[in-house]
Amino acid sequence: MDQGGRRLRQAHTWKQSYFVRETMSSLEERIDARKCIRIHRSVIVNLEFVAGFKPLPGGDYRVFLQDGAELVLSRTFRKQITRFPRSLP
Repeated sequence: MDQGGRRLRQAHTWKQSYFVRETMSSLEERIDARKCIRIHRSVIVNLEFVAGFKPLPGGDYRVFLQDGAELVLSRTFRKQITRFPRSLP
């Protein structure tokens, strides 16, 4: 979303959604890298809420969250989750 020339990012929590004026790179630097990873150019996910991963054709993965939501892990960011052995099949 673009508001007044500034990009807004939407952050979702269990209880509520927020809009923040910050780049994904900046958000990525501020989060706990032991718990959260970037899985797409527009998505950072907390691994505590990931229920599983399923490989897709072309190197992407489907990411299943505990609340039933599904996200796509792009092959660009696949290497980042290899540090979490339980994450990939």
